[in-house]
Amino acid sequence: MKKIFMLITMFFLLISLQSYAAISKHIVDYRIKAELLPEEKAVSGQEALTWLNDSSIPVSELQFHLYLNAFKNNRSTFMKESGGAHRGFKLDEKEWGYIDIKSFKIKYGPDLTSSIEYIQPDDGNEEDKTVMRIILPEPVPPEQRIILDIEFYAKLPKVFSRS
Repeated sequence: MKKIFMLITMFFLLISLQSYAAISKHIVDYRIKAELLPEEKAVSGQEALTWLNDSSIPVSELQFHLYLNAFKNNRSTFMKESGGAHRGFKLDEKEWGYIDIKSFKIKYGPDLTSSIEYIQPDDGNEEDKTVMRIILPEPVPPEQRIILDIEFYAKLPKVFSRS
């Protein structure tokens, strides 16, 4: 009787574990090493990002959201739209936050750091640095991966809105 109970339990356990399987294809993997710098209120880190082009066409550029740059100054789109205040809290210049990409390389390939550019797809605000674009030297073919090595420094703003 114990064996039958164990078999039934194992059967239901296996079925329940299958329900936790990924519903969508796994297209990105982040390996991040970060160091908290409490005296600077910052994080310094390195990241290995692996991305799979799961489309049917080659991809020649990659875009990244750099959310902390919304708090870089009072000229970002977020700060202009919010007036620097959110839910009664105001952020002043001594509490700005940002992220700087120190190095951006294709693993076993070229350094693309000097190719970093910022785009403003929503409003054309050239002062906004929250969306970064990299034009790749060669497109990533369908069903192929690219591995990027990224080094960054993030100054943490005072906790404010989406920070």
